[in-house]
Amino acid sequence: MYKKRTKQFLCLLLSICLAATCLVFPAAADCEHDFVDNICKHCQRSYCDINGHDYINNDDQESCTVCGVKRCANGDHVYDSGGDCLYCTNYNESYDVLPRYTVTFMDGTTTLSTSTVKIGNCVEKPADPEKTNFTFTGWFEEGETTAFDFDTPISADTTLYAHFAAAPVYSYIGADGSEAETTDYTLVTSSEENVTWSGTMIASGNATINGKVTLTGDTNLILCDGAELTVDYEIMCIDVDSGDVDSDCKYSLNIFGQTKQSGKLTSCGISGKDINIYGGDITAVGLNHVIHAVNACNIVRGKVYAHGDSDGGYGIKAGNSITISGGEVTVGGDREAICSEEGTVTLGWTKPGDKIVLEKYGVVANRIVFDKAFIIYENGIL
Repeated sequence: MYKKRTKQFLCLLLSICLAATCLVFPAAADCEHDFVDNICKHCQRSYCDINGHDYINNDDQESCTVCGVKRCANGDHVYDSGGDCLYCTNYNESYDVLPRYTVTFMDGTTTLSTSTVKIGNCVEKPADPEKTNFTFTGWFEEGETTAFDFDTPISADTTLYAHFAAAPVYSYIGADGSEAETTDYTLVTSSEENVTWSGTMIASGNATINGKVTLTGDTNLILCDGAELTVDYEIMCIDVDSGDVDSDCKYSLNIFGQTKQSGKLTSCGISGKDINIYGGDITAVGLNHVIHAVNACNIVRGKVYAHGDSDGGYGIKAGNSITISGGEVTVGGDREAICSEEGTVTLGWTKPGDKIVLEKYGVVANRIVFDKAFIIYENGIL
């Protein structure tokens, strides 16, 4: 009788043990242990056992960087309100809550955003804030002169302040020939992708855009002296390859230069509702209508070279009027150099040295007006 009860007791004990190994506990969402000298501060273990403890430098145990099973050695996990596993309460030891810190991003006294970060983790850098007439220079801790390093692990509540520098003032020669200034602009930078322009764009150095520039608003492009801007495809609201007008082509492009008029723009096409060139050194060579205005095109000063290379190509084409009143302008096209579909072409000059060169073929318009007297040479120079 005694042996039988002993056997039943052992079977019952074995059944309980087997059942215990099959218990299902909540899975850990993100359980990382902290170690000091290879010893886990929470579990007092230096290895990862079959129940999912983290370990360091112990090749005898299965690798485990998070709690990959459903329970610790004694079946206990501590979870925070978000469901993240904090650590194990092994051997009935007391434990502290794993710290989380708040990183606050400020602009002066205004809070822009906050981020909660686990101890030892790095905070994600937010998008650069914007402020009219200022340039963002970085995030700084209070009293620091070096920008915060976002690869630094967070170990306490942290406040970072946005620093700004006053935007440089850029001068240019305006439409009326007088000097003007602007502090509200966007700098043109190199890009491997298509970009959009609107407002005032400043080309102050060398930049290459390996794609299209699409006008999404009326645009003023200022070519600073010495700048070299290359647009590999086109500045567009018209597809220069086909000559088709984009249905959203309702924005104009105004191009300005500085005192020396040495800033350069090179593109295979320039299009917009109105194209107004008040300065700069512009080269446009492409397959079709390389300077193409839906409405009107005006060239006042600067240097312009435009040539349409295809059989139907024009150097300059506009739906209505084309006016050249100054500058050094060289135009050619495999069909015509200048074409106004429904308006007048007006040719003139402002100062000695201004000239118009018809490199290939001539001018097509309802009406051609010579605003001033020209000397006409056999080689096509007016």
